[in-house]
Amino acid sequence: DGAITLTVRMTDAAGNSTDDSLNIFLDTIPLSAQFADLPDVSPAVTRLLFSAPLLDADQIRAGLTLTVNDSAAGVDLSGLNITPVPDSDREYRLEGLNDCTRVSGAHLLRLDLGVLKKETSGLPGVGTCSAAWKMLYPLTPEEKLALAQAVNSGWTDFDSAGDAYWVVDEHVYADAPDAEPRQSVRSGAVGNGGASVLSLVVPGPGVLSFSWKASLAADSDVLAFAINGTVQQVISGVSDDWEVVEMPITGIGDQILTWTYSRGHVAPAGQNCGWVDLVSYRKYYDVKFTAANRVYDGTTVAGRTGELVGQGQVAGHEVGVTDANGAYAFATPHQGQRKPVTLTGAELTGADADLYLLRVATGQADITPKAITVGFTAEDKEYDGTTDATVTLLDFTPQLVPTDQGTVAVTVQQAAFEAPDPGLRRVAILDSTITGNDDGNYEINFADDVKAEIRHNVQIIPVGWSMTVMSLDNLTDESFAVWAGMSVMAFKDSTMQIQRGHQPDYGESFWVFNHDTEEVVALKGQKRFNQPDWAPSLIDNAWVMAGPAAEDYVVPEDVQVWAWNGRVFVLIQPGEKLSAGRAAWFWQQQ
Repeated sequence: DGAITLTVRMTDAAGNSTDDSLNIFLDTIPLSAQFADLPDVSPAVTRLLFSAPLLDADQIRAGLTLTVNDSAAGVDLSGLNITPVPDSDREYRLEGLNDCTRVSGAHLLRLDLGVLKKETSGLPGVGTCSAAWKMLYPLTPEEKLALAQAVNSGWTDFDSAGDAYWVVDEHVYADAPDAEPRQSVRSGAVGNGGASVLSLVVPGPGVLSFSWKASLAADSDVLAFAINGTVQQVISGVSDDWEVVEMPITGIGDQILTWTYSRGHVAPAGQNCGWVDLVSYRKYYDVKFTAANRVYDGTTVAGRTGELVGQGQVAGHEVGVTDANGAYAFATPHQGQRKPVTLTGAELTGADADLYLLRVATGQADITPKAITVGFTAEDKEYDGTTDATVTLLDFTPQLVPTDQGTVAVTVQQAAFEAPDPGLRRVAILDSTITGNDDGNYEINFADDVKAEIRHNVQIIPVGWSMTVMSLDNLTDESFAVWAGMSVMAFKDSTMQIQRGHQPDYGESFWVFNHDTEEVVALKGQKRFNQPDWAPSLIDNAWVMAGPAAEDYVVPEDVQVWAWNGRVFVLIQPGEKLSAGRAAWFWQQQ
């Protein structure tokens, strides 16, 4: 480039000459430009350098165009600030270029030099100046939500990274034919050695399911699913069918799920991408309850006390649980301690219930044996020196649960009075056999308020005169008073002696006169049991009045026994019996 002066000298015939000059500017070097510090290196300021000063720098904006992925959609250069660099007449600063679009991908910035003029010549430039770079902007909340909606996920913390972002695909999907909308997400277009990553952050633990398929070079290109960086499954090759994956997420806290398409270095196959759809994650909502103890009733029905306690709810979510249609149950109906109790039929409630999976803990409770009180009656008896009692059980079947009626039986082996002495005494069951209660479902007790009478033994004093042996001990006060009111004689010192106010001793023989002409007298006292065989204390050639108190006496051959029959004395022949309590005259002759 440069300016030259062309001088023309004209000489006439007289030899006079005149010079005339013309200034000519030669524009031989075309205007050129160069971009530096592109947004992928220095996002704040991009520099534009020209080969010559500009005549009309304000036309730079008019010559700039920016496309992303060969499209100007989503691009707005109105906010771009173009200023000259101080102390330079051919360098300009482009500020805010990184804010002119949020579309990720291949960026192409072009400057049409034809709209600019050199300052020196005023001539326009020719051609274009361009610069290309790849830029991935962080996804906006709206873009992340679009990814979630495309895969039908209620969890929206999706993102994408790598050399190209995953995008919504409206042509390939796993949705049902009547679903709306029908979409999926597809991995971004990457070159050899590149990768496109789709990520989702969910709170663990829970259960994940999703559908995926691939159309890529087998073995070289892969679509991998990972949890927290650990690969779980990989697919490769070309497939027309969707594959469903289900797996538990066992970690606690935030779990990073990633689907990564990695391209190798072989010839492309298929569409060089992978798809993911129908992402369903359900976080565990754990429920605990306090099972209620109860008494055995023959069923497995259980219950709870207090409220259901749920945990695992994510902040901001609306979720709860109800057991209105639930059922609590023991595994078996039998009694036992700390028996497992399960809850079935519980349901999640709330606007976000679909994002959770109910997991109910097993409770524990006791089934205590059912208390059964077996009633009985006891028979009165005469005093016999023992506590033995005879009882009759009452029907306790109504106290059994219906399924056990007819299977549980009680047999008494031993019952006893609380004391052997006469009186109204409490009776208890000492030994019994219970059948049909092998599982211990019943705590069987016997009534403790049953009483029966041990009656005094009775000795009858007939009307009029009688010969009597006192066969009782411990006459009651009433009987002694009656005895004292009768005429009583005893044979002592070989003579009959009147007994007044004398307390009769067991085994003593008496002549007794019952003044009552119509009623016998019943003396009450206590017999003696297990007495040795009785024999009269005989005196040779003398009469003795005596008699057996407890057991009948068989008259021997060498003894005469005369007994009073109420009217006369009669001889009791040898070999015959003198009944207990009956006195007689004995004579033994040598």
